[in-house]
Amino acid sequence: MELEKGLYEEVLTELLTKQLGKMDERLSFEKKRLDEEESSYELSQYLQKVIFSVLARVPGKANERILNQISVCNKMIDTLKTAVSEPLFTDFEEYQISLDSELLLSVYEKIKYPKEGGDKLPRPEAPMNKSSIFTGASNTEPSLVNEWKKEIRSANKINLIVSFIRWSGAR
Repeated sequence: MELEKGLYEEVLTELLTKQLGKMDERLSFEKKRLDEEESSYELSQYLQKVIFSVLARVPGKANERILNQISVCNKMIDTLKTAVSEPLFTDFEEYQISLDSELLLSVYEKIKYPKEGGDKLPRPEAPMNKSSIFTGASNTEPSLVNEWKKEIRSANKINLIVSFIRWSGAR
């Protein structure tokens, strides 16, 4: 794979280093050292891609595959634990992923919502742990107003950045 001309903001990997070494002599490149303040963010963003790629290739069927993925994750956490020998990091066991293969979706008062599946706070359709863009496509995505109503009911703090672009203004 040859590097395309353009702007990049990629952690320099061994593969990229090799590609830069084989680049056409008419081309040049620019790079900079990782910033000490931002290095943990930049490296964790890169590792997110690597981990996603690895977990997508973990073998197994259905629940067996999920358990295998959890095992891989827990091994990575163990490796991180041994790499950092600071007294502040004594709680690494708490970061181990439970073999129950579940996500926590809510915490609520039993008194207010006594029955399972009762009148709990409604969940938004858009994932809460990812950014979402609402385009106003009526049949293919949830309504922005309805999503806000659901999220506001459960919020203890609201931070919001909104940009409205109308089709008539984007020509």
